[in-house]
Amino acid sequence: KGDVAHILVNVGLVERASANHTAARKAFEESLEIRRSLAARDPTNAQFQQDIAYGLSRLGGSEGESLDIFRSLAAADPGNASAQSNLADGLDRYGKAVRRDGDLALARKAFEESLAIRRQIAAADAVNASAQRKVALGLEQLGMNEMRARNFLAARVAFEEGLDISRHLAESDPANLFLLRDIIDILVGLGDLWEEKGDYTAARAAYEERLEAHRRLAAIDPSDADIQLGLSGSLRVLGRVELKQRNFAAGRKSITEALEISRRLASDHPDSLKLQSNLRSAMLSIADLERDTRNYAVARGFYDEALDISRRLATANPDSAYRQKGVGFVLARLGRQGVYSGDNAIARASYEECLDIYRKLAAQDPTNAATQRVMLRTMFWLAGVPGAKISWHEVLIEMEEQNERGILSKGDLRLLEGVRASVAREEMANAP
Repeated sequence: KGDVAHILVNVGLVERASANHTAARKAFEESLEIRRSLAARDPTNAQFQQDIAYGLSRLGGSEGESLDIFRSLAAADPGNASAQSNLADGLDRYGKAVRRDGDLALARKAFEESLAIRRQIAAADAVNASAQRKVALGLEQLGMNEMRARNFLAARVAFEEGLDISRHLAESDPANLFLLRDIIDILVGLGDLWEEKGDYTAARAAYEERLEAHRRLAAIDPSDADIQLGLSGSLRVLGRVELKQRNFAAGRKSITEALEISRRLASDHPDSLKLQSNLRSAMLSIADLERDTRNYAVARGFYDEALDISRRLATANPDSAYRQKGVGFVLARLGRQGVYSGDNAIARASYEECLDIYRKLAAQDPTNAATQRVMLRTMFWLAGVPGAKISWHEVLIEMEEQNERGILSKGDLRLLEGVRASVAREEMANAP
């Protein structure tokens, strides 16, 4: 039975890698059922209990039960470094789960406990690079949690300590792909922190180091599409911050290289939805740049190409709300391009189609506040275009209704004040 359970886990992993999530879950559940039956026959067998804990973690949604088992095993054998490491892993998974649910305080507690265990293990074996790496990864998770909680100082301290450890490890093993990826991941958090705080010089330095690490990764394994995809992303993020610094030449160079990589990947893997989606994102980056530098005709070409990709992705996944939103997202950008360039016809047509998409999505999921808000904002944008078939009064009625439901964000409430002012002007203009 143990062998069957092991085979089922491997089947589940293969199905999950192929995005066959229903089949993966079925295999994991069947494997877990076998593990539980084995443990019931021999409840003192620590290996059986550990197998159950790992089975629960693979299913998702049972991180708390899994953690309880790992904690019990670690308490029963406090001198066992492997059991303590498993407990730290369980704490990390639990922390990520409660963070996804929005409980940042509980997540912080889990990550801090995990990190304390990691530090003890590393201190007991100072030459163990794997133990040191796990400390760095624990610091990254804690830093990400503090970022979400907007505790920027605590996040910076965690990121910088984790980065120092990862740099030191990579110096000793420069061809280690995992260590380079660790540096990249931590620099993402650190760069985002500086960008959030408005320190674009520090953000750019972090993103430049991230790009350098990605280039080293690509040099080690130039045929890896995922590494090339990451390289494209690093270039695009660096370009974004360069543009915020008003360094248009550097920003254009970074974003153009990102687009070239994305085009090549999409051409080499035409059936990959992920790579086609990445190409769309790269096109939108260069399109926004061209729009903001008033090269409207060039921008329009990139927007049209991005929209074509979005439509194809949505056609391939007709039941995917995410893909429909992707079409709406590009249409909104194209509408803005029409407003900036004075092409009211393209602005109206784009916003109208975008609004139609979000009205349907909002009707399908009326409790989704984010979808409702995007629908309202699209109405707002459309009403501001000359010749639009929607009036400010219609927008006001919809926004007031959503406000009563508590849907509107602080930004939306500011828009609501603008809508009220527009309605007043509209009424004055139509007064006898």
